[in-house]
Amino acid sequence: MSPGTSGPPDRPRQPDELGFVLDAQISYRVADALALVGLPFLHVSKVPGFGDPAVRGRAPVEDADIAKWCGVTGRILVTADGDFKGRWVRSGLLARHGAEVIVFTEELVGLREQHLRITTGYSHWPARLAAHQAGHRVWLQGRRGLLQLM
Repeated sequence: MSPGTSGPPDRPRQPDELGFVLDAQISYRVADALALVGLPFLHVSKVPGFGDPAVRGRAPVEDADIAKWCGVTGRILVTADGDFKGRWVRSGLLARHGAEVIVFTEELVGLREQHLRITTGYSHWPARLAAHQAGHRVWLQGRRGLLQLM
């Protein structure tokens, strides 16, 4: 399955099959820069039907809609929104939609930090994520260290 195709795969994923969606707390400029060098990143504002055409990079979309779209397309949501590791897990939102999420455990301030932390994380995300079939799970990405399953 390539990024953006519908439904999660029923077999272990290959690292080159993974696609990521950056949530609204992360600048669309970071997603654009990563995509320019061929990395599989899309900003939520570029998801069809989610962006606000009046304001570039703006996506006034509900978390539930993002989770549903990610679950359907098999993309992994990357966010700094702590609700995805707390409230949305407890409420069953992520499980209902089969969404897989990477949550940064601390705020990402500024374009430079966002870009650095995502590219540093991405250097090991594909191998770690590909070891698991797609499905509902939350991964935590701290300032240091590897991606940890919550």
